[in-house]
Amino acid sequence: MKQFFLLAGLLCLTTAAFSQIKTPPLSQKQKVEQKVGFTEVTIEYCRPLMRGREIFGGLEKYGEVWRTGANRNTQITFSEPVTVGDTELKADTYTLFTRPNAKEWQIYFYPYDNNYGVPEDFSADKAVATITVPVFELNRTFETLTINLENVTENTADLTVMWERTYIAIPLKFTTEAKILKDIDNIVNSHSNGYYMAAKYYLDTERDLEKAKEFIQKSVDLRNQPGGTPDFWIYQKQAEILFANKENKAALKIAEKAMDMAKSRGDDDYYVKQIAELLKKLK
Repeated sequence: MKQFFLLAGLLCLTTAAFSQIKTPPLSQKQKVEQKVGFTEVTIEYCRPLMRGREIFGGLEKYGEVWRTGANRNTQITFSEPVTVGDTELKADTYTLFTRPNAKEWQIYFYPYDNNYGVPEDFSADKAVATITVPVFELNRTFETLTINLENVTENTADLTVMWERTYIAIPLKFTTEAKILKDIDNIVNSHSNGYYMAAKYYLDTERDLEKAKEFIQKSVDLRNQPGGTPDFWIYQKQAEILFANKENKAALKIAEKAMDMAKSRGDDDYYVKQIAELLKKLK
């Protein structure tokens, strides 16, 4: 009898021990956050593993719509409008469905559904944006599904999907440039800093160097009005813009003026070095 109770007790302990064992899910959750220009982009998805399986053309059959992940459907959120192909999407959360094929994928940005798997009534006509993108073969194997934003600029980014040896990139265009240009159009004559930032933007993006020269001159003129305060960094930017316009003689004169002003302040070694580098190019 004692042996019976001892055995029963051991079985209870063993059962309790096994009941406390936890294992991680096979498809881990992932959250990607990226700012593109002024837009916050958030991607939330689950990452299935290959686990020795053939993925595309096997587990995920060609020509069939896929949730583009595991468990809960993959979702992507934009805080500002974004353009996919020829379609502008409003700021919102969307579900990402795809239809893989050997040479190209069809991409569907679908109204957000928060479900698990492709809906029975799925229809490409219900997608708010569709685009077809080519398939590229990778030179390494991605064991885990990876969705990311790559090739990020202030106006564009690629929404990429990588798994097995397959890579696709979905081009996205953002509203950054349009917002900046709208702000530039709204500059009024009392804003020297506004003209300075407009000139800097046109120079940095190589959009229109003549326009950059016009804007920086307006900034300088406003700073030189009665009550204004000329600053060396505005002259420095003017010299850089003149140099970009290949007006080296005028750029040299302005750069020397910027250098004298910067040195007189005594606490701008960083800018002095920058101006010195510019002067080397001009002499």
